[in-house]
Amino acid sequence: MIESLRIRARVANELETYIFEAPEPGRSVGPRWPARRVTECIEKRKHKLVVPYRSLLRIPESDRRPETERLSWDVWIVWKDGDYVVFFDTVTEHYGLAAWQSHDDIPTYWGVYGDLVYVLCAI
Repeated sequence: MIESLRIRARVANELETYIFEAPEPGRSVGPRWPARRVTECIEKRKHKLVVPYRSLLRIPESDRRPETERLSWDVWIVWKDGDYVVFFDTVTEHYGLAAWQSHDDIPTYWGVYGDLVYVLCAI
């Protein structure tokens, strides 16, 4: 329970203290978003935050890359909307996107990994 509260406080703090920094040209995929669009995305997603809970995570071999090789299979779900979830990995201290293929199974990592705002806006 203490770990869940710590992660919940971390998520709240990251969203409240987020400062928009436009990525350098060539460092992002697709068109760069203006600050207003990122702020709107954060506000839209906030209401789907959940009390963090532990979950196992399926990581397909095709999504194992150097930047995610330390990604844990034991994560904390912090956001949920339908079949999509955002998880926090306490090993790497990064967030990622996953989805349930079936609700009788565990969520499957979708290859999106980074800071909380990046992952929330990737949905």
